[in-house]
Amino acid sequence: MHPEGPPTSSLAIIRAHGVLSILRLTLVVEGVTAERMRITAAGNVGIGTTNPTYPLSVHGTVEATEVIVQTGWSDYVFGKSYRLTPLSEVESYINSQHHLPGVPSEKQVAAQGVSLGDMQSKLLAQIEQLTLHQIEQEKRLDAQAKEIEALRQANAQLRETANPSAP
Repeated sequence: MHPEGPPTSSLAIIRAHGVLSILRLTLVVEGVTAERMRITAAGNVGIGTTNPTYPLSVHGTVEATEVIVQTGWSDYVFGKSYRLTPLSEVESYINSQHHLPGVPSEKQVAAQGVSLGDMQSKLLAQIEQLTLHQIEQEKRLDAQAKEIEALRQANAQLRETANPSAP
């Protein structure tokens, strides 16, 4: 129970020159009046904000069971013409810019925010690039293991030839 009675709400339709300008939902809970939602004439919906600048602007936490973002994807990394940047170049970039190539800096994110779809695509590109580097590294390690085994066998043959009676 609320000591001052149940929550009340009001819906205000504000017109400017006979045209719908703003639709506001205001709630009064425990004596506190607060606008909770606004729909602008442009159709932008604001929750927790009085100035929605996107089709849906939310000031606060959003809870959802699923969010689907439709954007480009990063499989271009696996294309034949894609140039995988050598890790030495990536290291130089990180040392000079203090963030990964193709990923926005902390300063950019603080100023402009992050597009979840774009960031997912960029992070996937980073994972795919790392996977390609790991595959190359595994191939080099396998080749080195074969070379080491061949050298061991050659070394054993040389020892046997140089000293046939040694164990």
